[in-house]
Amino acid sequence: MKGIENLPWRQPMLLLPNHQNALIDALLIAVHAPKKPYFLARADVFANRFLKELFHLLQMLPIYRMRDGRETLVRNRRIFDRCATLLARSETLLLFPEANHSLIRRVRPLSKGFTRIVYHTWELHKGLDILLVPVGVNYVHPAGFPDRVAFYFGEPVSACRTNDAPDARLGALKMRNLIFNCLQGLTTHIPEEMNYDAAIRYLEGREADFTLPQKVNQMLRSREESPVISCLRTRRSTARRIWDGLFWLANFPLICIWRYLVKPRVAEVEFLSSWRLLFGLLAYPPAYLFTFLLLLWFYGWIPALLIPITHVIFNLCYVKFR
Repeated sequence: MKGIENLPWRQPMLLLPNHQNALIDALLIAVHAPKKPYFLARADVFANRFLKELFHLLQMLPIYRMRDGRETLVRNRRIFDRCATLLARSETLLLFPEANHSLIRRVRPLSKGFTRIVYHTWELHKGLDILLVPVGVNYVHPAGFPDRVAFYFGEPVSACRTNDAPDARLGALKMRNLIFNCLQGLTTHIPEEMNYDAAIRYLEGREADFTLPQKVNQMLRSREESPVISCLRTRRSTARRIWDGLFWLANFPLICIWRYLVKPRVAEVEFLSSWRLLFGLLAYPPAYLFTFLLLLWFYGWIPALLIPITHVIFNLCYVKFR
């Protein structure tokens, strides 16, 4: 998390990240933020009654889109009223201005949602200075495991800076363009006019570190060769294969359950990390409890405690340092 400590959390803010990895994007920000923001999420995820209650506990609010049915759009008025009240209380809202998730390393066109919230808030609270904070989300392997991610929080921009436009439509367009341009510098952005597959092969062939978006974007602009990095890859890949083999052996039963029973049911690849997190939270505690009781029955307290603890430490090291 780069720059999150410098944000003015006592002022009304809209956090505006690019969106790659479904629920994980929001959860990571919530975990690290000094003040828990309110989240706006697509309304269809609230269809499940259990998840609806969970999302309310997480301070999530539904936002309705045309694909949810034209008749549902009137419900956004109540949500926008709620957002305006929260901003007037100097709370922080988080919403994804791209309005959809994708693993493509490109900032996609921004929707009008966040600008409508700003203008609706100004209707109810005239002159409220709302800060817009672009956030670059940068995963190395967003659908893979283990993975690394870096969040870059840009300089807060006063929404009032865009209020000098002749009308609200042009003001909203200026606001979207401003955030769009900021996001391009905070995450890897492969322009539409560039051959996407060729650009990805170029970056991956030189082991570009996608957690450093400014350097990656510079590589795209310069297309410089770097044979030294490719020499390092062989040594790294050998070590990684050893790590992976040990992890696979140590977690064989649960990996099989995930790979053959759970993973095939995940409809969208962007949700893999979210489901993997949920699977880990639900599967590992009973697995460790069963292992502890089994070892306690046959071998006593010391092995029953030592082996599960060693297993936990090994898994943590694998996730952290692999």
